[in-house]
Amino acid sequence: IAIRLVHIVKAAHDKDVVLMDLKGSNVMLFECRGLHVFKGIDLEGALQVEKLLDDSSFMATAAFMAPELLLHKEKGAALKAKKSMDMWSLGVLIFQVFQSAAGLTFWTALEVDNNDESIKSAMASGYFTQSSIDSLIDKKFPGSKNSTIRHFLPKLLQMDPAARFTIHDLEQTSLLHGGATVSATKLYDGQQVIMKKLEGISEQMEENFASLAQHLDAQLHSIQG
Repeated sequence: IAIRLVHIVKAAHDKDVVLMDLKGSNVMLFECRGLHVFKGIDLEGALQVEKLLDDSSFMATAAFMAPELLLHKEKGAALKAKKSMDMWSLGVLIFQVFQSAAGLTFWTALEVDNNDESIKSAMASGYFTQSSIDSLIDKKFPGSKNSTIRHFLPKLLQMDPAARFTIHDLEQTSLLHGGATVSATKLYDGQQVIMKKLEGISEQMEENFASLAQHLDAQLHSIQG
């Protein structure tokens, strides 16, 4: 799931677009020719990088909002769209996936409550520190080292936007270059090969049926004659 979420953000950032409201309800799972694909939806609030935020139209869910955006709402200072804002949202979303898998609902409850002060308080209390992330992963995967997740998730959830991982940074980790990704790529390639073979078989069957129909038609004319 984390890999697929990263790909959604990468697709936007490669085009210098900031999603601005990345959250679970804005990610949908589609089936395309037997393949399951995650896609981002509800992109009305997406902005070009460095575009000035318009307070009259900007809306996002506070629980996934980068700290600098929450402070912007409070101070009313001018702020431009940055890719680092999406990276924070990506980190919170992946964190929430792990939290839900572990049977915990604290951050989901904050999302529903949508109270800026409660969310800022949780951030300030060190909710996303390395130790809290390790504790969360240990609840779901006791004894697992899972070093990739433990390494990059705190890097996404940095209060300082300049210190956050970028998509380029993530591309250098084993998250996108490790065995899981290779396996997924091989699986996708294998499915494509199978689909092409099935298409070839289907075309051959159509040709065979057409030939058989012509043969039967010719025989029918011969009998009638």
